[in-house]
Amino acid sequence: MKYKLTFHPLLDSDVQEIISYYNSKQDGLGIEFFLELQRKYRTLKINPLFQKRYSNIHCLPLKRFPYMIHFSINKKTKIVFIEAVYNTAEDSKTNWKKR
Repeated sequence: MKYKLTFHPLLDSDVQEIISYYNSKQDGLGIEFFLELQRKYRTLKINPLFQKRYSNIHCLPLKRFPYMIHFSINKKTKIVFIEAVYNTAEDSKTNWKKR
């Protein structure tokens, strides 16, 4: 059975900022980021059991971009809650406090 993805309410605006940033650097680069993120989301629907980093938070890195998807899993209900997509160059522990 596949897992269902749910998203933090601020995630959409965070991802839009990242896309805008990459598009400002190179035409179409933001779309490439978005497409890679979508591929990782599809992976999480099939198998979300990736590295656990912080208590109940798992992480899945993007390959081409320096970002990591932070998420929690409810195995009983088969729901993956996407908390954030963070730049790996930033201090994610500090960012977690903001959320």
